[in-house]
Amino acid sequence: ISIAAFQAEHFRPDTNPVYSLDSFDLNPIDVQIMLGLLKSEGPANILLYGKPGCGKTEAARSLIRAAGLDILHVPVHATGGRHSRLTRLRYADHFSEGSALIVDEAELILNNSIKFIAFESDSTPAKSVLNTYLDSSISKTIWILNDTNHLHESTMRRFHFKLHFDKLSRRQRSHALELIVQKHGIETLITLNMKNKLLAEENLSPGLLKQIAHAL
Repeated sequence: ISIAAFQAEHFRPDTNPVYSLDSFDLNPIDVQIMLGLLKSEGPANILLYGKPGCGKTEAARSLIRAAGLDILHVPVHATGGRHSRLTRLRYADHFSEGSALIVDEAELILNNSIKFIAFESDSTPAKSVLNTYLDSSISKTIWILNDTNHLHESTMRRFHFKLHFDKLSRRQRSHALELIVQKHGIETLITLNMKNKLLAEENLSPGLLKQIAHAL
């Protein structure tokens, strides 16, 4: 197998356009810290967590590109043996020079204190294995998950920076709607009445807006 084929099987580059960092209404100090970590020498592990669909992945992509790095995704695979995704992370880590990794839907790797049978999975590594990886990785990695309730304290303290994403304010929802409408070129399909109805929904997220835009 060629190196290119091996890489394509385990992780994938992302060359799609990203949003401006100003689009996310993040605290400028938080942005400065994360960019500093991504630009610095040596590894960095950044954790973005919070409600689903609130723009964590898009923010991660924009941060990486703003830091002058390429984006590598380590996606979820439907099948795989024990530690399979962590193993693919190790491969990506090895080939990560000039790039930063995004580990989306990281629950099955990071939530290692879950004890319920329904969540015990062949892809959930033991705490010691995970912590060893976090200590020894050489890459810049942004980890994304919905909540940290099941992360062990010893794992949490290994992240260089953690940022919580909550539901959006009306102003943030309005800004997100404008960006997504422009990106999909559907300005003529969004009436003022429809816009007001959408923005009145407090739990409206960029993820839902993207689904609506795609349908339109």
